[in-house]
Amino acid sequence: MPSTRTPPDPTAEPGITWEIEVPLLTNRDVVGSTFAAFGLSVLIAGSLVGLMLAAQGEWDAILPIFGVLGIIALVLFGIGLLAMALVFRGDMRFRFTVSDEHISCELIDTTARAVNRLTIVAGVLASRPGAVGTGLIATSGDVTTLGWDGGFRAAYDPKRRTISLHNGWRRLLVVYCTEQNYVEVAAFVRARIASRGTDRRVPARSPLPRMLGYTAVAVIASLLAFPLVDVADVSLFLLFVMLCFAIAMIWLVSLFGYVVLACIVAVVASVIADAASLRESYLRPGETYRHLEVFSEDDWVTFGIAGIGLGILGALAVRAVRGRLPSMLERDADSSGG
Repeated sequence: MPSTRTPPDPTAEPGITWEIEVPLLTNRDVVGSTFAAFGLSVLIAGSLVGLMLAAQGEWDAILPIFGVLGIIALVLFGIGLLAMALVFRGDMRFRFTVSDEHISCELIDTTARAVNRLTIVAGVLASRPGAVGTGLIATSGDVTTLGWDGGFRAAYDPKRRTISLHNGWRRLLVVYCTEQNYVEVAAFVRARIASRGTDRRVPARSPLPRMLGYTAVAVIASLLAFPLVDVADVSLFLLFVMLCFAIAMIWLVSLFGYVVLACIVAVVASVIADAASLRESYLRPGETYRHLEVFSEDDWVTFGIAGIGLGILGALAVRAVRGRLPSMLERDADSSGG
């Protein structure tokens, strides 16, 4: 039987591979990204805790929470800079490869790889899932690969000998070249992007504003259901979980929409169960009534507003699970050629 294997393309250029020490403390990309990550963590954590406090009427505690989280973030940022200087000696070693199929970056620094794996082991031994997760996330980032069939643009900086690859909303990778190979690598990347149409697949408009809008809608819709805690004894924890997964559905994995839908069903079931529950009359001892019988007009207005919020949130979740609202992480995978 004749082979159907496609013969190699004799015109394809061989790949270029090199190793380089990337500076950390003097690198504005590294320091800036690290600072931005801590700042974003403070914003997200503070906002979520602030929503919980606001739902309980503790408005005065929100600003102090942001202050405490900010101080913690600054301390951790300082520790990170210190670790860059002492543990990693101010730099990390990477291996870059550009080929006819993709461009990749691999962390080969022995110290960094050892720290990542020790974090996982220490987390397992100490029964700390957070430490294990941190180590696994770090290990998963040891290799970053972008395919030319993705959608990204390149920005060239001959002075710093770097090539920054961006999709429509963020930087995906910075390629650090040596003084000897920068011109060759830049020409290779420029040719591959032009021949594969990689930059033409970058969306004309960034999806970031739209996704931020969806996030705002999801948060507001979720908050409309929070008064049910007082009116129908709905679990505050359940509503908070629904809110968190609604945000994760938009930014991480769209299939989290199923969790949001399950939470909505649980909220509705909780309201129905509370409305149908029997309660003992304070005015007529021994007699019982259903909670539904004493709902006031304000209570029904609260149910109506909460229903609108749950309906909007459910519509977003249905769009997400049907693939009509891909998350930002999934969009990143598409633009990376993943």
